[in-house]
Amino acid sequence: MAYSDAAAEVLQRLSTVTGGQYSFFDESSGSTALAGAAERLLKDINLCDEDDDDIEIDRGAFVLTSTKTTIIRILVIDSTVGNNTRFIFTLSQGAETEIKIGDPSGVVYNSNSNEYSNDETLNIKRFLFPLVKTGTWTYTLERNSNTNESITAVVTSRPRVGTLPFKVDTWTSSKTYDYSGGRSGVVAYAYVHQGYAPIVNASVEVEVSRPGDTLNITLQDNGLLPDNTANDGVYSNYLLGFKSNSRYSMDVRVESVEGETVIIKAGNALPSRTLSVFQNTTPPVRYEKVEAFSRTASPDAIDISGYNPTADQLDPGRVTDLDITIQNKLSQTVTLSWTAPGDDLNVGKVAKYELRVAVTFASLRVNFTQAAMVKNEDLVTGNMDPLPAGSQQMVTIRLPSNWSSAFYVFGLKAFDEASRQSELSNLRSITLQPLTIPQQNPAPEPASSATNFLIWVGVGLGAAVALAVVLVVIICICTRKSKTKENPI
Repeated sequence: MAYSDAAAEVLQRLSTVTGGQYSFFDESSGSTALAGAAERLLKDINLCDEDDDDIEIDRGAFVLTSTKTTIIRILVIDSTVGNNTRFIFTLSQGAETEIKIGDPSGVVYNSNSNEYSNDETLNIKRFLFPLVKTGTWTYTLERNSNTNESITAVVTSRPRVGTLPFKVDTWTSSKTYDYSGGRSGVVAYAYVHQGYAPIVNASVEVEVSRPGDTLNITLQDNGLLPDNTANDGVYSNYLLGFKSNSRYSMDVRVESVEGETVIIKAGNALPSRTLSVFQNTTPPVRYEKVEAFSRTASPDAIDISGYNPTADQLDPGRVTDLDITIQNKLSQTVTLSWTAPGDDLNVGKVAKYELRVAVTFASLRVNFTQAAMVKNEDLVTGNMDPLPAGSQQMVTIRLPSNWSSAFYVFGLKAFDEASRQSELSNLRSITLQPLTIPQQNPAPEPASSATNFLIWVGVGLGAAVALAVVLVVIICICTRKSKTKENPI
């Protein structure tokens, strides 16, 4: 734990070398980093079963002043939790904040309730509920002194018996980022799940903060960089917008979105089919709506260095979804589409694109600048003007008519105003060469049931006639022999 800016710089390196946690508390009244670090530490050293861990439902920091004397906070306790639910309020020194908690049925708990306890030395007020009702809860904070009162509130709960709780796991790609040598940025991740089943279409927000500098970043699960796979429950995004070389703390908040958030579960397995939940949107996977819930968590802190506000220090984002949507052999045209990257990774708008075409994959990868570049005169529809990051772009181009090859490979790079370039996009190819499918002689058609019946009838009649002939011959021979004995020569 780096406590304030005066903490030693070696702490981050120490946590990396030892595989430990790294947190930063800036001592401001609006920071919940200290409470978040305590929750993470308790989970890390807990010797009990993981399912018995406290699950953080809500966390917030508040300041009551002469102009803002009351704060009401609303939260949801879902049906997957509810055992040993704790409301913990840490007050600043001298604060006399009055606290009231309301449950879904309208019952109000205060300092006179049996669930209440007070640590006067640390000025921490707690409410412990062995088993709570599912639904909407509230707590009210009222200023009760003549000075500003700072409060950090944390609500935790444990899973109900026989249920799998909704959980959030968070982490970052690195605990440090050096702008002077970096190009890919730092990525924050949040895995939202119930057991092994991913929860998708949720709202996932990260607050990156230090005194006077707060960034709010939305994590996405759409399959576009830096996200790897869409709808796998892992939300991610670049941490961008830092304004100083210093430490930053991070808080993640996950909330369900009414009518949109679903959980991907496995259904009934089909014969001769592998049953998989991840990366599989066809049966037997099924989508189930998720009840209202919220979770909070804290990934590692991050140390920023090498930041220069006067320089462009980040490359444009890489296109990962270049695709061929239409091809026309008669007109020798092809339509390509892609999602616009950003000037700085996935933020902003790039200055230009270079779309190039070659006859082999290797030639584009090894020597992109030597491949034929698509120019304005090659465009049939659309244009190569960049759009803001996240926009869909589409152009139809006329293929080179003087090439002997009928195989074409396309690749794209983005450039910003500082001439920084993105990595090469994914490559797409087409062929206009007609494909010949070998034809086999058709197998003789099987005889119908009527034909089989006639065949058997014919065989039967033939056998009967042959038998009759044999019997006639035998009778004739026997008769002749009999006459010969009666009238010998």
